[in-house]
Amino acid sequence: MKKVILVILAGILLMASVSAVAEYKDYRLTEGDMSIDSTWGYLALDAHNTVALNRTMTKGWHVTWYRDGKLYRDISGKGDITMVPAVVGRDGDTLFMAKKVAKDSTEVTYMKWTEEGLTDVPAYEVSSFDIDDPALIKEENGWKIRYHGNETALPDSIPAEGEEIRGCIAAGKGLFLVETHKEEGFRKFITCIDHGEVKYKAELPWSAYFQAPDGKGGFITTYTYPSGDYSPVELTHYDAQGEADRHLRLTGNKVVLSVWESRLDEETGLCTIYGSAVAKSRKVFTVFAMTLDEDLNVCKLDMRKVDPEYQDYDPRFYMAPDGTAYVIIQDMRDKKKLRPVLIPFSLLEESKETYGVDLQ
Repeated sequence: MKKVILVILAGILLMASVSAVAEYKDYRLTEGDMSIDSTWGYLALDAHNTVALNRTMTKGWHVTWYRDGKLYRDISGKGDITMVPAVVGRDGDTLFMAKKVAKDSTEVTYMKWTEEGLTDVPAYEVSSFDIDDPALIKEENGWKIRYHGNETALPDSIPAEGEEIRGCIAAGKGLFLVETHKEEGFRKFITCIDHGEVKYKAELPWSAYFQAPDGKGGFITTYTYPSGDYSPVELTHYDAQGEADRHLRLTGNKVVLSVWESRLDEETGLCTIYGSAVAKSRKVFTVFAMTLDEDLNVCKLDMRKVDPEYQDYDPRFYMAPDGTAYVIIQDMRDKKKLRPVLIPFSLLEESKETYGVDLQ
């Protein structure tokens, strides 16, 4: 009887292993694989549609659109096409945007992803962090924030002379955080707009990465410290006056840490940061979702494993418009092709080992 149970358990484990591989295959972009020397990036439109940006020496920039993992449309030529995060358009509809620069001029055309391909939209400058974040629209009379059908005009002081607007995120009712960069001197700023007025302007270290609002008018940034073979991450909290009031450090046990995405749940006040913990020499490839309460205490840590055969660099995250956290990895068994996989974080195998990942 004991032997029978062991056989059954072995069969279950084998099925689980096969199932895990099948899941990876289900989420691999199976057609139109890109050459190993290409530059690439991804934009998940929804659970079924993924856009991949690819650049090679022979083809230049081109965009491939995948539907359920299969090549749906390949767009190339007639200018350099780049992806723009989905934004809310003038009519309130969600626009999955792309930007095209003509080969022989500096003219920029904005386009919308449709079933027919890319359709030109009225020319205006768009900047946005993510699908549910505000669209910054540049019009003749200045910049406006468009969010959930409402508009807020930016004060004339934004952007300041020499600064460029890089994006905007909602931080509460009537509150927006606008990120600007000044290349001269490598300076970075976050300006809080409270019902159309400047509440504060905070300068960040150039290498700091803006992560998420805290739901109270403040925000969180992260900065990765190069530290030998292992890289701790500093997490800084800025209060509702734009002052840095807390510095915490994300550390692990002999793993390289990276933070890729963060999301605030406005209803609960909980913030989740998504990152990776990697030690290539030990074939440790893990990703994690760390949930923090309003006081930045860790209340949950969810660690997941990535199959080493699908990875030889840091796994990365991408947040889809429906809120699904996708992990971007590579099938490394083919040395001549890039074989990307975008798989939901929740489908990866749970890791029993946390590798000492903690926030203190």
